[in-house]
Amino acid sequence: METSGLNLPARSGPVFHARRHYMDIKRIDALILAGYQHADNPRQEEMLEMFRHFNELRYPYVIINNSCNEMSLPSINCDNTDGIQQISELIMMRQYQSVGFIGELTQNPQQHHKDRVKELQKFLPGVFRAESTICGLGDDVPEVPRVELYTHADGWTGIHYLREKNRLPRCIVCGNDNIAFGALSACYELGIKVPDDLAIIGFDGSKHGAYSCPALTTVVQPLEKYGEIAFDYIMKKIDNPDYCEEITVKPELIIRKSC
Repeated sequence: METSGLNLPARSGPVFHARRHYMDIKRIDALILAGYQHADNPRQEEMLEMFRHFNELRYPYVIINNSCNEMSLPSINCDNTDGIQQISELIMMRQYQSVGFIGELTQNPQQHHKDRVKELQKFLPGVFRAESTICGLGDDVPEVPRVELYTHADGWTGIHYLREKNRLPRCIVCGNDNIAFGALSACYELGIKVPDDLAIIGFDGSKHGAYSCPALTTVVQPLEKYGEIAFDYIMKKIDNPDYCEEITVKPELIIRKSC
């Protein structure tokens, strides 16, 4: 991507594999990293080595929607706590008495899914149900083969599993809109009325959510704003090589027919 005279590529992907050619930047003026997996990435140490090298060079780069506990990184992240708090307030307003969560049905679920489970437990004491929560495997939860980080199959399988175990709550929060779409599909197959029998809430704000049946209530991440902030960050970093900041952006709850 060429912009304002800068060679400024945006590198994204479900699992970012650090490449040696990024270690000695020559033709790239700055770098934006988006949509990669840092936590639990099998090449995590290689990535940390790359970030340390960038920091030593005071190289202008910024990470979108990721961070790490091992070191301070220039990043732009969604305020997941605020998003879950908005969801929790809606759930309390609806007076739902039991809430569960469906994330990835895999041995190694994303860290922010685990964090959202903890936030729901914090904001909904006495309402959030651990027995109605699937985030990872265990207790004979069927594993969904990984094609992407999030798939419809996670939600579809999760609803079937909870129904079979007689653990369906009054409301399900999903780790991602794609998972929520799978949950909606399973409810249709099983004759579960949404939202009359089961309310479903997504996260991320997929544009397809407005056209699902019923339309999906979700928390929207301002992706375009991330891009604007990332560009501004890079320009500040170029002007001031010592500049480093972790920026948090509040999401927006969009209430539709599914909850």
